[in-house]
Amino acid sequence: MRSHLKSKYKSTWSADYYKTKRKDGYKAIHISLKDPKTDETFEVQLKTKRIAKIGKFNHELWKRGKSNTDEYSKLI
Repeated sequence: MRSHLKSKYKSTWSADYYKTKRKDGYKAIHISLKDPKTDETFEVQLKTKRIAKIGKFNHELWKRGKSNTDEYSKLI
């Protein structure tokens, strides 16, 4: 069963990350996840809890710690 799940979910998502320096001295890690089925890219910025959906959707879903859409608030 494990090999069945591995082959079913193999290469469904691709991920990449990069680091940036923040003004408060901390480093933020940006993680981009791409779903090849829908060609949508999600970007998660650690330290600020900001999620953006890149593409034909809104780039910034989080502003001042509150979600603009409840649909993506469960991702954090």
